[in-house]
Amino acid sequence: MSLREDIIEILQKNNGSVSEEYVCNKLNIEIKDVPYGYKVGWSRCLQPDQTFHLFINGDIDTPDKEYIMPNFNETGKCCS
Repeated sequence: MSLREDIIEILQKNNGSVSEEYVCNKLNIEIKDVPYGYKVGWSRCLQPDQTFHLFINGDIDTPDKEYIMPNFNETGKCCS
């Protein structure tokens, strides 16, 4: 299974929403390792308690090779 599939499975088993920290702990990865982009299968949302949660969205059927990572330059600003 790919990392993306693992994260989608965790979201599906937890009613479509979990904290980013939970995903990282469960998969033994760092926050920077969680893929983000267009059609990745989830959204990253800041919560009132200043933590990020992942919410499953309609792009879970998109094959791994079809999701698009945003293009960031060396300053960390998106430039796509």
